[in-house]
Amino acid sequence: MRPRGEITKLSVAVVLDDDRPAAVAAPPAGAPASAPTPVAAAKPRNAADMEKIHGLVAAAVGLDTERGDH
Repeated sequence: MRPRGEITKLSVAVVLDDDRPAAVAAPPAGAPASAPTPVAAAKPRNAADMEKIHGLVAAAVGLDTERGDH
C-alpha cells in the first residue's frame, strides 16, 4: 500500500492552561488536623516547561522544520 499524497507543511497549535501545582491548605476550623484540604494555585508556566512541552508535541506529530512545519 502506497500513500496517496505527501505532507507539504504541518501547522500545530496546542492550548495550555496555567500550571496548578498541588498545595495543601490548613484544615477548616473544627476539622481534624489529619484532613488537609488540597488547593490548586494557578501560576504561569516557566520557559523550561514550555520548551519541554514543545519538544514533546514536536516529537508526537513528527514536526520537520526543513519542510516548513511550525
